[in-house]
Amino acid sequence: MAILMYRRIILIFLCLCIGGRALPQAWTVYNSSNSGLPFNAVNCIAFEAGGLKWIGTESGLASFDDTTWTVYNTSNSGLPDNAVRSLLIDESNNKWVGTFLGGLAKFDGTNWTVYDALNTPLPDNFIKALALDTAGNKWIGTIQGLVRYDDSTFAVYDFSNAPFQLSDNIADIHIDTANVFTIGTLNGGLIRIMDTMWTVYTIPNGSGIPDNTQLEVEIDDNGMEWMATPANGLVAHPGGLTWLVYNPFTSNMPSYAASSLELLSNPDRVWVGTYDKGVVRKDGLVFTHFDNTNSPFPDVFASAITQDSAGILWMGSPSGLVRLDESLLTGLDPVSRETVLLYPSPASHEVRISSPVQLGEARIYTLEGRHVPVQFNPVKTGIFAADVSGLGNGVYVVRMHFRDGTIVIRKMIKGGSR
Repeated sequence: MAILMYRRIILIFLCLCIGGRALPQAWTVYNSSNSGLPFNAVNCIAFEAGGLKWIGTESGLASFDDTTWTVYNTSNSGLPDNAVRSLLIDESNNKWVGTFLGGLAKFDGTNWTVYDALNTPLPDNFIKALALDTAGNKWIGTIQGLVRYDDSTFAVYDFSNAPFQLSDNIADIHIDTANVFTIGTLNGGLIRIMDTMWTVYTIPNGSGIPDNTQLEVEIDDNGMEWMATPANGLVAHPGGLTWLVYNPFTSNMPSYAASSLELLSNPDRVWVGTYDKGVVRKDGLVFTHFDNTNSPFPDVFASAITQDSAGILWMGSPSGLVRLDESLLTGLDPVSRETVLLYPSPASHEVRISSPVQLGEARIYTLEGRHVPVQFNPVKTGIFAADVSGLGNGVYVVRMHFRDGTIVIRKMIKGGSR
């Protein structure tokens, strides 16, 4: 009997250990301390068809196959500059690497070829954006114009021969399957090229565009242009003079300063990188942000977001590379969710949150989506309180962000005297 009991205990222990190791994690953060990533500041990410990840940092290029890291820098390879700012992988599996000061490098897996302002017509060595069109031409964004390279000749488009209006400083290039170009610029407006016709949208020309800078641009399956802007948040352009703007003034989008974006297959699903709120998930009209105050995301700035063929999101930040399996962002189970309390109701002077889970941040919004600047402060372990005596009577929404990425929303009724 004693031996049987001992065996049962050992079996239970092994099951717990194996189960503990096997539990999947939504968030994984790679940095120079816990992985082979050469530098924490990640600027760009690209994927080979077989799933190999390529990561451009401020101090070298790395490849990662989910197990092994391989690092390329100016000391051990033909990379001309360690500050990698853009990446492209073509149909022949060549890696095209845009750098800050060293121009453009092509890596075929063995050999490196460098194209710069000295040995080619490239107008500048700062390569900010790279894209591939349907004919296999490489399009190169520099701070002094747009360049097409057909593996033989370079064609430069700048103020001298193209209809740029305010700036020819290229920030991003997106080319869809119909070979329609959407080009984001720094202070030069949005450019759309269809066949040979250029359309430029700027604030001065009356197009209605809300920001002359677009740090990243994409086109969804309906042909609508999306852009990350540093002064007006997330912007969508259905066409004509209509521009949909998502920022703290117009929506629940928590930031005006968008830096990057990734459109998911669902047209209402967008992930947005920001300068001050980490990454933001747009699901319809619901915006949820994840940064180092309420989630494992390690920073408040997200420099890059892209999704691999398996649906996993990869994100760059100054504090490392982040892998997110969004399917595991399931939040609190129903029992735990029920234990998150908001009281009293109605509240006249003070409202409190009671939670057994560590709270990262709580915000109060009007029913119209306007953020109310009321601060929740810890009272004691598991209890947070906010002074709502200055609010008008009515119904509000309290959105609670927990450190595991969980979001809990509660209705708050404000009543009594102010």
